[in-house]
Amino acid sequence: MVFKVQVLLQAQREIDEAIAYYEEISPSIPKKFIEELSSTYHTLSKNPYYQKRYLNFRGLPLKRFPFILFFDLNETQQIVKIISCFHSSKNPTNYPKKLR
Repeated sequence: MVFKVQVLLQAQREIDEAIAYYEEISPSIPKKFIEELSSTYHTLSKNPYYQKRYLNFRGLPLKRFPFILFFDLNETQQIVKIISCFHSSKNPTNYPKKLR
């Protein structure tokens, strides 16, 4: 069973901000970040049953970058909705508003 992965607008904004930040550091880091995201999307499309981290939302940390993808799983429609790409060094009380 393969799930469709959708990135919601809030998450895409956070991803774009991370890419812009990494572009200031090095021209090669954004490409690695995008590759890591793509790999994580692929993982979620095959197995989205990761632990619930907050309320009913699930979270999957990126392996090489300090971010957690928070997502909602619709098993009936087989859709994984990425709600936030949250920087893991931020205070958990600052989780995105949709997660609170």
